[in-house]
Amino acid sequence: VIGANLQALDEYIFQVYPGRMTLFRTSDENRYEAIGEQYDPQFGWGDIIAGGIDIDYVPGSHISMLEEPHVRVLGNKMKVYLEKAYAVNLKDYIVSDNGKTERTERKVSVA
Repeated sequence: VIGANLQALDEYIFQVYPGRMTLFRTSDENRYEAIGEQYDPQFGWGDIIAGGIDIDYVPGSHISMLEEPHVRVLGNKMKVYLEKAYAVNLKDYIVSDNGKTERTERKVSVA
């Protein structure tokens, strides 16, 4: 399985995403083997996310962020971002004269 995953990663051609992205990451405090090394704070996503990246730090490590009590913090932060995205997307819909809800055309500009 690991070999297949590595092959897929090696052969996949990433497409540019025109929107924004939220990256949840830890502060990397427990990476003892990486002392003195510099990491890209966007973990490479900046190359393919054209609309910008919001980085939000969560407690724990890469693994423990998905365990109590850290997962509760992650869940609360995700809820805030999802509610904000939902509210923004509601602006894409209108109620037509016949009472039906229709999606409006929305153009995304890439700077």
